[in-house]
Amino acid sequence: QRFENDKYSKVPLFIFGDFNFRLDSYLLIQELTRKLGTNLTKGKKGLVSKIDYTELDTGKVVLTIGSKNFDYYDQHTDLFTSVNKWLHQYDTEFSSFQDQLFEYDITFPPSYPFCEDISDGISYMKTRVPSWCDRVLLTHSAKDIISQ
Repeated sequence: QRFENDKYSKVPLFIFGDFNFRLDSYLLIQELTRKLGTNLTKGKKGLVSKIDYTELDTGKVVLTIGSKNFDYYDQHTDLFTSVNKWLHQYDTEFSSFQDQLFEYDITFPPSYPFCEDISDGISYMKTRVPSWCDRVLLTHSAKDIISQ
């Protein structure tokens, strides 16, 4: 609220860091699995603990989702590193702030979740849906200064 009512609203401001922005996993998974079959695995308490999405004709597992598990198997690396502009439609958390803040187009692969092994800085973990958590946001007055 203070941000919106601050008497210094014209002061240029940059906000950057790990905002934990996540893609809309529900809609993304719906898109990835719309032509796939579903196999549910239940845990000890009878609750679903894992979902395998399979090709309808071969039964080959294409995507597995579970607690701390998001494995897109053969396409996992491509999902994270290829030209993935189509993923941006699921990146909606920033939209709540668009009236107050600006963000330049994201033109790089998702910044999360990289492998935590310091000897392997190029692989993604198979634990979560890809996302751009690390962001640089700025006020419209800051954008005006940069544009000059």
